[in-house]
Amino acid sequence: MKVLDWYNHQGHQYEFFKLNYDFTLLGIGEVKPSWNEKTRPKHKNVREVSIDEIVDDAFDVVMYRTGGRKKWIESYVKKGAKAVAVVQTTTPPDIPKYVKHVVWNSIVTMNKYKNYFKHAKHFYIPHGFDPNEFLNKNLDRNGGLLTVANVFKPRGNLLGYSDWVKVDKAVGCKLVGHGNKDISSDMKEAESFEELLGEYNKNSIYLNTTIESAMPRSRGEAMMCGMALITTNNYDISRYVSHKKNAFLCNNHKDMIKYATLLKKDKDLCLQMGLHAREAAIKYFNIKEYLERWNDVFIKL
Repeated sequence: MKVLDWYNHQGHQYEFFKLNYDFTLLGIGEVKPSWNEKTRPKHKNVREVSIDEIVDDAFDVVMYRTGGRKKWIESYVKKGAKAVAVVQTTTPPDIPKYVKHVVWNSIVTMNKYKNYFKHAKHFYIPHGFDPNEFLNKNLDRNGGLLTVANVFKPRGNLLGYSDWVKVDKAVGCKLVGHGNKDISSDMKEAESFEELLGEYNKNSIYLNTTIESAMPRSRGEAMMCGMALITTNNYDISRYVSHKKNAFLCNNHKDMIKYATLLKKDKDLCLQMGLHAREAAIKYFNIKEYLERWNDVFIKL
């Protein structure tokens, strides 16, 4: 099967391209994209092109994503391609009637908005991670907090930046991600996928302060790597973790500080919470089920 996709979210697409199809990847603005192989390896079944290279081609499937050009999506649909929309935001974009299949990464968002698009079939597929890739390396962790976020401060209302600042001031929290020099000049960028995995294994507690992010990818990655989790209780997360069992669910900075202080003092509790978080991630965010669900979407086109 030949699938045309748009360079949109490298972390998600790294997992998505593990499907056994031939993917053609266009950059935003119809230019040839530049896959950043430092942060994720590029799969051999993916070719990067500009629109000039494929203007006369036909595809079996064309993905409808934020940033994709409707002009070309419609053109390939007219040639016989089936359009599949992907919604990874808390509010969906307008989805035209020629898109008959919509995939959501949040069941809360899907249930809220799917009736706006009665012309389509709807599928819920949360993140998928390989537990043999996102490893808990059983290292001697440092007891510290970690947050992974790109361009954190400008996206403050989305990612709960103000709460993060208060937690950082109270107990300290390492921030990894690009575009954060406006917070501090010593903010770290992971230079490779291996370095990111190292941060998940070196630190002990993952702090997720997101407010309007349906299924934060880094939260699931951290869980898979065995980090104890402190997270806002928004959207789907309570389907997968339980308060004080495999995560601390809290929607204000005071509770975040309370549980961070507890975990920093009690290393055994922190270790156990991390192991339980990994168990939940393996159960619910396993790459095997993720790929099975996506294959089901393509089979039903």
